[in-house]
Amino acid sequence: MTAINIRRFALFLCIIIILVSSSPELAAAGQGNWYVARTGDNTNDCQSSITPCATIEAVIDKNSFVPGDMIFIDNGEYIKSPGVNLIIKKDVILSGGWNPTFTNQVSYTDIGGGQSGLEIEAGVTAAISRISVFGMEHDAAILNYGSLIIDRARAESYGGQGIYNLGNARLQNSQFNGSLGMGILNSGVMSMTNISVSGHNTTGIGNSGVMTITHSIISKQFGWWGCRGIGNGYSAKLTVIDSAIIQNTSIYPGIGGGVCNYGTATLINSTVSGNKTRGEGGGIYNAGQLFLFNSTISHNAGSIGGGIYITSTGQVTAVNTILAENWAFAKNDCSGEIHSLGYNLVETTDQCKIIPGEGDLFNFNAQVFPTTNTYAYSPLGRGSPAINNGDPMGCKDKWQIAITADQRGVLRSGRCDIGAYEYDSANDSLKYLFFPKIFR
Repeated sequence: MTAINIRRFALFLCIIIILVSSSPELAAAGQGNWYVARTGDNTNDCQSSITPCATIEAVIDKNSFVPGDMIFIDNGEYIKSPGVNLIIKKDVILSGGWNPTFTNQVSYTDIGGGQSGLEIEAGVTAAISRISVFGMEHDAAILNYGSLIIDRARAESYGGQGIYNLGNARLQNSQFNGSLGMGILNSGVMSMTNISVSGHNTTGIGNSGVMTITHSIISKQFGWWGCRGIGNGYSAKLTVIDSAIIQNTSIYPGIGGGVCNYGTATLINSTVSGNKTRGEGGGIYNAGQLFLFNSTISHNAGSIGGGIYITSTGQVTAVNTILAENWAFAKNDCSGEIHSLGYNLVETTDQCKIIPGEGDLFNFNAQVFPTTNTYAYSPLGRGSPAINNGDPMGCKDKWQIAITADQRGVLRSGRCDIGAYEYDSANDSLKYLFFPKIFR
């Protein structure tokens, strides 16, 4: 992106955060604000809540529409002809889900209704909020060639992708759940914060570009083939921070129940747990470069390498990370070579070749518990050897910045714990009335 486009992208993000939850009647009056409602008429001036247009494209085509204007849309359903996308050709902010009087955002605006999708042209910046987009079979619900900002939105396709990004995209506070196709496919640059990707019958997230995932959950993809949670392609770069890749399942012999990595992948303060495949790498299949910082890989299952399967071309570097309670016909946390930078806890080292580092703990009972439907992390039992056994100089991420809180946001105190979970009796997810069971 050019410096101008970067500034424009940042400006749109600020605008959507400030305005998207405020009443349009309180926003600055004038041609900068437009209105769309099911009761509207495209011959109206569309510049007040009582004279709305009937369609979004009619507003954008108005001669007085200025790129970057904001369109407020009621919580209706806007369906185009089958296979015909709503194409965004000018910079715009779309704020959906408003009640008929445009005084409150009460739900979402549906675009497509299973018939079409939303397309952003190259060179265009679009910010959308409270919008649900549905694409028809084999097509993406949202196809982005430009710059896209999404806040509190939903997208799914009946065979394609919820979002296919070939430009620049920033996603936050949104859901991409329950589609017959892939949740998100990125071939550009994408960042995701507070995102749920769940319930797809193919890969949840596919990445062939540059992707950063923060405070998100990729869960419960269920289908025939491997790479259920995330597939990271050759030359792709993936960074996962404070997130969970959990309970994804392949029911046909495949690879990587949780993650398949062929490029460069970094997990920081994150959990890979409860993933299953009948092939190699229940948690992670790695044929590229994988870096693990304060992460927990537990309770995954595969035919070989229940936690991590590492090919002859794969490289894994780990620090302050737990590998425990993974299965491949028996307890089997890893298969292949791992280079330790220290302070890792590996419960079962059979089939692992580990180049050890300072402070490593091998073949100890980790006392790490599985994720549940209530929480997306793996709690430590109060007697776990991971407690207070992280790097005494402090747990750090790949940028050598201190990791001051665990995946949940609980502060790390004293000497940090190994893994993504910091034990704190005041924030303990386990009850010990009948040790060691009974979960919240």
